[in-house]
Amino acid sequence: AINRLAKSQELVTEGEAQLIQQDEDGFASWLISKETLKTAILVVANYQAPTEKIMVEDEDGNYTDIIKGEEITNKTVSLPCDYTVKSEFVFDGENFVEKEFVNEELLLYFLKLQPSEFKIFLLTKE
Repeated sequence: AINRLAKSQELVTEGEAQLIQQDEDGFASWLISKETLKTAILVVANYQAPTEKIMVEDEDGNYTDIIKGEEITNKTVSLPCDYTVKSEFVFDGENFVEKEFVNEELLLYFLKLQPSEFKIFLLTKE
């Protein structure tokens, strides 16, 4: 579904991505925009994996350690430039569908994001 969404969006296939925020706790946000368009895509994510195997070296040699990702809480993203949120792409079990925002938001607040959880928003500017 994410692959179909990405291929169907000119912003993703032709645009340029800019990292807005990347925190050590796993929170990241980036904007995908194209100069000629008045829309952009904002992606926010917890970039930690639910579980991750890493190689750790000790006195006896290497061994594998498993690190569990953690949820992140209470994060905000200020929208860049003159953008407001138009809609969010929500997974309906088969595809990502566009869900309109009732109010135009200038700041997004995320109470909780689980490891590998992400959200995709369509932004517009006048």
